[in-house]
Amino acid sequence: RAERMELCSTICMGGGWTVGIFAYAPSGDIEFRLFLSTILAGMGAGAVPKLTGSPPYTQVFFGLLAGPLILTTLMAGTRLDYLIAAGVVLYTVALLSSASQLHKALVASTRLGIERLSLLASTREALARSENASKVKSEFLANMSHEIRTPINSIVGIAQVMLRGDVSPGQARQLKRIDAAAEHLLGVISGILDLSRIEAGKMHLDTTELSIDEIIERVLDLVSRDAVGKGLALQVDRDPLPRHLLGDGVRLTQALLNYVNNAVKFTHRGGVTIRVRRKR
Repeated sequence: RAERMELCSTICMGGGWTVGIFAYAPSGDIEFRLFLSTILAGMGAGAVPKLTGSPPYTQVFFGLLAGPLILTTLMAGTRLDYLIAAGVVLYTVALLSSASQLHKALVASTRLGIERLSLLASTREALARSENASKVKSEFLANMSHEIRTPINSIVGIAQVMLRGDVSPGQARQLKRIDAAAEHLLGVISGILDLSRIEAGKMHLDTTELSIDEIIERVLDLVSRDAVGKGLALQVDRDPLPRHLLGDGVRLTQALLNYVNNAVKFTHRGGVTIRVRRKR
């Protein structure tokens, strides 16, 4: 309906000028026809941005404007009228070409806008899926860590109860290793949960009192079996340090254990030395 109304208004406007041109241009002098062509040229230029979205309407309007003027100037038969007719033809062709190019640019711009909106919608949907997947992963890690912590806590509790009983020094040493390994495993589980915290930007280091000697001793207990099996010597070379420092003992233990484990793994003879230096 809107297109029909636009077509009717275009025909009515152009038809009115057609009637006026046929009514007055043949009886007017050359100056009137030249003045009329100037007015129609301005109207045509102004109609290009208005009608560029509907190419058929553009051709209809320009035909109703230029056609009668060309006929009346040709009927007048003077050289100047012929020149005016030729100028109107060239000007009309140029306007139609400009309208066509503007229409193509408008279509391309509209298509690009639609593609951008589609891309934005796809990006939002992908972001929502990613956030949902991250939430599911975090819930899974939390549930699994709870399921794993329960039996490990039982192992730690049993080892500590047995240490309080009547055990030999060798058994006590082995129980302490079990206790240290279980504590470290609990720390590893906490480290797994740290992955989700890092992704969420909520990772932070704890600041608690720690002992470097205890951390080194715990690490050596955990790797000594592999080192002895390969015939490697484990040594510690450290500067005098304060007995108690502040830091994140769990993550420091994890980092040092990874380094020492790799050192034992890739060392085939000799030994592994842990060096601790106090930064001056």
